Amino acid sequence: HMLSKIIVELTRGDGFSDEECQEATVSVKAKLKATIATEGSTTTITETSTENDAVSIAMGVVGEAKATTSKFAVIIAPQTVSIPAKSGDVDGTYDLITISIAGKTLIYQLKNNTEEEATKQFKSTEKYTYKLKVSMGGIKLRSETINDWDDKSGANNTDETSNPLIL
Repeated sequence: HMLSKIIVELTRGDGFSDEECQEATVSVKAKLKATIATEGSTTTITETSTENDAVSIAMGVVGEAKATTSKFAVIIAPQTVSIPAKSGDVDGTYDLITISIAGKTLIYQLKNNTEEEATKQFKSTEKYTYKLKVSMGGIKLRSETINDWDDKSGANNTDETSNPLIL
């Protein structure tokens, strides 16, 4: 695999029914433009999009939804997204994942609390799994795991941070 894969596992929290969790729709903000070059047996993919080219891509449902958990996935070109520097006391943010559930829109944001612009890379041959708990109060990141696409183990960040952005 030369692309990147993003997986979102939603777990139902307070305020949503099992059925609402199963009927949720999920999208990821990503850039679409890239070039593919081959030389001999080597293939490289290079992003050619700018931040302004990023669009919302609907994620497909993976397997059957369980009573309290639904799983979504999308394949994207390898890319780097920019997260703006914080402004005063306000962190810079990048709206990565949008979840529509029971008439509400919840957004999971990558955050930057530094004075400098930060980046998040989605690398070739890797999959990124975001385990999110959705409730009426917002989204809580339960864990973020980065693995080789075909590998079952990987780096794990289990920082349970709240993200209360609800539209």
